[in-house]
Amino acid sequence: MLAQSRRLIDRMPPPQFVRLTGIEMKVLDLFKKYAVNKDKLTAIDGYFTNFLGISTKADMFPPLKELSGQVFPDLPLKGDGVFAGYGEYHSLLTAIESRAGKDSLTIVELGAGWGPWVSASGVIAQRMGFDRINLVAVEADAKKYQFLQDHLAHNGLADDPSVSIKTLNGAAWYEDGVLHFPKAIEAVDYGGRVSAAGHDVDYRGMEYVSDEIEAISIEKILAEFDAVDYLHIDIQGAEYEVLSRHKELMNQKVRNVFVGTHSRMIDANLLQMFHDWGWDIPRSMACFVSHNRSIPTLEGMTMTDGEVFARNPRLQD
Repeated sequence: MLAQSRRLIDRMPPPQFVRLTGIEMKVLDLFKKYAVNKDKLTAIDGYFTNFLGISTKADMFPPLKELSGQVFPDLPLKGDGVFAGYGEYHSLLTAIESRAGKDSLTIVELGAGWGPWVSASGVIAQRMGFDRINLVAVEADAKKYQFLQDHLAHNGLADDPSVSIKTLNGAAWYEDGVLHFPKAIEAVDYGGRVSAAGHDVDYRGMEYVSDEIEAISIEKILAEFDAVDYLHIDIQGAEYEVLSRHKELMNQKVRNVFVGTHSRMIDANLLQMFHDWGWDIPRSMACFVSHNRSIPTLEGMTMTDGEVFARNPRLQD
């Protein structure tokens, strides 16, 4: 990510120094298990295709238009080089692998953007033959919400009777209500964040006029499911504020969660929270921060997301 602009995708993979210890060898085997044979990965004009066979529209990444027609068959042991790190793929595939042989798979993505993780899990689940695949994605920005619809459809999920898709154009929050979100945010900017009041300048010091948006509680989002196999949450600094208020819900329903974090304080708070809840934390990585007094908040100074992957031992079977 170009730190100077703070407008490009904040999901760019952090620097990774992967040593192939016994643990990493297990992850390598996991990646290999779900990778599509290189000979079956097809170049598509206007899209780029990853090792899982997921194709993504290149013009969602204006500075990276050269991605069009490219195929990335390599396993993402140092990140995929575009938008995601090793840890996100590891967490997703670990969650899916733990449900192999079950009848259904339920994936929820909050702050979904174009829905990379619901789409990837849906395609993998189709190949695995789950009878029922539940995909839920929540995105606040109207343009990216359309990207989400297009991405799900392009990857063959919209018309599959075994796949139930629920998408919500709103902000995942700890209660239902009304919040404010940047209006007409740039398509390449994935750093938009909700606020309690209207504003002309956001938490990063960027000039964005806000508009009202529906706030949707996690309790409401998860209400129809007995269990969620994988929850991916990336909501630009509100992740601890939202999750910490839902201890009972998380303990009772969520098997695996990946959190993209946006300050060192949030990193620490989440680690303490999951530890206190009795969850296991297979992986965590602090976010990368570049201190700059011209930026009004610590979350706005975060240049690369941190990672917390936590597993609920109560629901592992």
